[in-house]
Amino acid sequence: LGMVEGRQNSEPRSVPDSLASDPVMTDFSNWLLERKIDHSKVRLVSDAGNNVGRGLIANQTIEEGELLFKIPLQYVIHSDAVRHHPVLGKVAHLIPGEGMNRETMAIALLLMYESCLGEDAPAAAAADADAAAPAPAD
Repeated sequence: LGMVEGRQNSEPRSVPDSLASDPVMTDFSNWLLERKIDHSKVRLVSDAGNNVGRGLIANQTIEEGELLFKIPLQYVIHSDAVRHHPVLGKVAHLIPGEGMNRETMAIALLLMYESCLGEDAPAAAAADADAAAPAPAD
């Protein structure tokens, strides 16, 4: 059964399995699998150039508020990472704006900083170390 706006739709929906033609979604799917992050409740989908975007399709009935999958905080880019960053933390208080605008600017600053560092970026090093580490046991 298809899902429309969080409600069950009795009419099945055909969604092309287009991950193979979307390297970003393929990489994300592989990343989840390599880290043994269970995302069996949903299927990753991509429009493969039809201007619809990327998303998730339910593989089963999902209750309101139900957790679909967890991504460990160490892999999430968030504004707290800027405040605790060894370099950017010293200037985080100077980021202008309020609320989400400020949070978005903080994340953009972190991404620009790490982009300039390239392979020496802490996020890249953490990803490399994580890839080399054995998967956590459940």
